[in-house]
Amino acid sequence: MKQEDKSPILLRIPERISTRRLVIRNYVPEDATSLWLAVEESRESIEPWLRWPRDVRNVDTARIRIRYLQAEWILRDRLVWGLFNKEDQQLFGEIGLVHPDWSVVSFQVSYWLRKSAQGHGYMREALRAITALAFETISASRVEVRVESDNLRSRKVPEALGYRLEGVLRRDHIGLDGELTDICVYALTSEDYEDIRLGSEGQ
Repeated sequence: MKQEDKSPILLRIPERISTRRLVIRNYVPEDATSLWLAVEESRESIEPWLRWPRDVRNVDTARIRIRYLQAEWILRDRLVWGLFNKEDQQLFGEIGLVHPDWSVVSFQVSYWLRKSAQGHGYMREALRAITALAFETISASRVEVRVESDNLRSRKVPEALGYRLEGVLRRDHIGLDGELTDICVYALTSEDYEDIRLGSEGQ
């Protein structure tokens, strides 16, 4: 049976991936303190863009979030991995395949990085690995990244990896400041990914 013919709950999706500098793995309850500390350090840089950090106010609420993520992973409603430094296992942030459409096998990618880990290319490294997993392991037809137009740091990540800017959804999203904002849609199809992969192999 082809993987795409199975219920998504039966799909074998790696819970742990290793890259040059990162261990990308599922959270466990013991990560709650690390998650809370990473969020506390980074509220100024991540809360303008993300809603959920406001709910992580202590170790217990971090543990609750991890439990929800574990349940969503089992149901294949949302696939989220923590990003851990290979050297000391410090939590750098997370990346996820969210809003899945299993009928066509498409995803959006979400990500955030703690303040002290920004500017070192860690998220590009993580997105490269998760993009490969989506197309090569899950047989995705499409992967996209949606970013508020004025989140310039976040926009650089898909741009650096060859994601195509398909368009800007004007006044599409109510930002955390309550104002309407524009959303940039970056995407790769399976054909795009194959072209990029073959091009990199030929270099």
